[in-house]
Amino acid sequence: IDSPAVQITASVTGTRSINAMNALSTQLAATDPDASIVSIAQQSGIFTGWSGSARPTLQTDGNFTAQANDSYRMSELFQASAATGQTMAGYRVALGDGGDGKLMLGSTDVTGQTDFTADQFRQLTYVAGAGGSQSLTVVAQTGTRLSDGTLSREIDSTAVQITANVTGSRSVNAMNALSTQLAATDPDANIVSIAQQAGIFTGWSGATQPTLQTALTPEPPVALSALEETVGAYQSAGADASQPATDLASFYPTAIASSVSPGNFASPGGPVATALQLLGGAAVGAFQTVDDLAAQAQAIRAYSATKNL
Repeated sequence: IDSPAVQITASVTGTRSINAMNALSTQLAATDPDASIVSIAQQSGIFTGWSGSARPTLQTDGNFTAQANDSYRMSELFQASAATGQTMAGYRVALGDGGDGKLMLGSTDVTGQTDFTADQFRQLTYVAGAGGSQSLTVVAQTGTRLSDGTLSREIDSTAVQITANVTGSRSVNAMNALSTQLAATDPDANIVSIAQQAGIFTGWSGATQPTLQTALTPEPPVALSALEETVGAYQSAGADASQPATDLASFYPTAIASSVSPGNFASPGGPVATALQLLGGAAVGAFQTVDDLAAQAQAIRAYSATKNL
């Protein structure tokens, strides 16, 4: 009994996408820019837990833009959650080669280090470089840390990767993680202040935060035909509910895996918002991670709804 035929596309661009790193069998030299990223991505596919155990999860602020030398708390850029009865024990972190940013533990440069305890991760900051684009890849780990520093009964989350772009402007989705002290004359001072306050006054137990909506133009910034060129990515409305697996044959036969998400919106369930966010190829505030193809179908359905197809 055969499954339906499934086809994917490998594009040789000079850059390795994270969604296929678990399958990479090429032995990389220690000096290869991707060596650390491949190592933690492949390890996360091995330590997936035992029968009945749940993997930790990672949420993220998403891709963001920054000014040169801005400092961001890693524990705010990546928020980990452990299953009931488990505790966060460590993290693995790797920076991509695209920029000259660095990891700082207090005043110590630890850019070459990949393994961190939970306490160290809470103190870890990412300092943006002078320019360019750089990926940040993180895996969260549960387990028991032994006296020699190793983890017992280790379970890893999936590897999550976001991109920091030093463009000279700061995107609001990562301002909650910004640790740089801004002068009162800085043009972003007021924006950062209210964005960070909004992340603090989130309500007490049982309380519901007020919501904000804004007008959206019901025309996706990327044509449906352009999805064929979008390799290893879909656009997802932040913390949208997961969808059941869907046969994409009738929607988009060349759909490819992985994901990009433009952060959280107040009402991600509406077809217009979903279409804009799922299909927005230039969206800022996104994350990339291994995923299934279900949201590709959601994108097509949302697009069709907005176009009355």
